[in-house]
Amino acid sequence: MKKRLARIRIALAKTLAQAFGRDSARKTPKSHTTGKRNLFADSGEYRSRRRSFSFRQHLNRIRSFSALLPRPVRERPEVGGALAIIGILLLASSVYLAGFSSYFRIAASRVVVERTDTLSDVNIAYKSLENAGTYGASIFTVNEDRIRSEITSLQPNVERVEVDRLYPQGLKIILSSSEPIFSTILPGEKWSYLVTRNGVLVYDKSPNPALPRFELVNPEFLEAGFYDYRPITESDIMVRIDETVAILAESFPTVRIEKVRYFAAENELHIPLESGTIVITELSSSTERQIAGLGVLDTAKPGILERGEYTYIDLRVSLKAFLCRDRAACLANLKRIYPTAYTDA
Repeated sequence: MKKRLARIRIALAKTLAQAFGRDSARKTPKSHTTGKRNLFADSGEYRSRRRSFSFRQHLNRIRSFSALLPRPVRERPEVGGALAIIGILLLASSVYLAGFSSYFRIAASRVVVERTDTLSDVNIAYKSLENAGTYGASIFTVNEDRIRSEITSLQPNVERVEVDRLYPQGLKIILSSSEPIFSTILPGEKWSYLVTRNGVLVYDKSPNPALPRFELVNPEFLEAGFYDYRPITESDIMVRIDETVAILAESFPTVRIEKVRYFAAENELHIPLESGTIVITELSSSTERQIAGLGVLDTAKPGILERGEYTYIDLRVSLKAFLCRDRAACLANLKRIYPTAYTDA
């Protein structure tokens, strides 16, 4: 059998050599004047030469690739064919396992959700994974962006969602929430809530004395009910509120803040101090410049905030301060302008 195959290969090689050797032996006519090849020579000869060159180039590639194969494969073509079939079967099996087999499908029992703080709810996160179609999906093609979107839609306080694949069927989800900056008790509610830096309410069993008190003045929001994991304002506004309180505390370290009152419709921040004075700022302009105006006033009248001799100081006009001293008249004015917030005035 081997001798017969060898004879067939030799006969085939001779036939190919005779067929392509004659074409390659032909010379392309040259020009009588320049000695260069005549590009307008017989087109049949030119095409024949191109075919001969392409075949040789292809043959050299085959030989160079065959040289990389082990000797038993080079000497026995049937071994190479068997290996090719095995390679195709392995490739098909890999495609089946990755795309269709249940072996690489995400199982609910293999999904782990962890949190880096106490503000996120892992049970809600598991529900978000179900909404995202995560369970039963291929671990290779699971949509991480949709997982993040579903989790943050139910828990907007979550700022970072890390997704790690645990092959072959698991996922590890790590949640990180925005930090709490205020503590609040909403009107009509006996439970306390935390206010995160991106402006979301998170249920808390008891007020956190380490955080400043926050009071929201927004009747439409309060009428809706069910406050847990609800945004009370846009994140950039809450960041500005936090920065305003920080600038005031840094500029006047001896002044103690009683609470922070945010008027959503007016986009204003009223900051009652323990001395009895109320500092009024406006959030649509630079609060840093407004606090700077308060610093100019304190330089002209040292200790004006600590003494509490003024009922409120209005800083809404940049680098200017409007003072109201008489307590009864000033509180009546605040009640007239803000009736829902100053009801006891």
